[in-house]
Amino acid sequence: MTGRLADKTALVTGAGRGIGRAIALAYQREGARVLASSRSLAPLEDLADLAGVSVHELDITDRAAVEALAGSLDRLEVLVNAAGHVAQGALGECTPEEFERCVDINLRGTYTVLRACLPALIAARGAAVVNIA
Repeated sequence: MTGRLADKTALVTGAGRGIGRAIALAYQREGARVLASSRSLAPLEDLADLAGVSVHELDITDRAAVEALAGSLDRLEVLVNAAGHVAQGALGECTPEEFERCVDINLRGTYTVLRACLPALIAARGAAVVNIA
């Protein structure tokens, strides 16, 4: 650990698995205060025991929930939008409903999180935003 993110606060959506989880763990090792979020708390249970990590149940398609979490932040230096959804199967097998779910999470959800976090990111002066979805 080099402490490159000491005294920084990072919100990582989609921290329950995959690249979001890997980023949350890497940021924690580098000294960041990590707000790890996922649609459900179950995949975050083991992260809750790590120093500097707080876990948050957050459905990024729920604007009120996103705004409540973002509104509780006094500052935010790093936002990682890693929550995402990929439809399985061939294009012809993807129903219109499944496509809408992808759009709701990957596009609208990412926008909702970024927009809600803008005040805290701007206050940090020199913040970083990573959109993965």
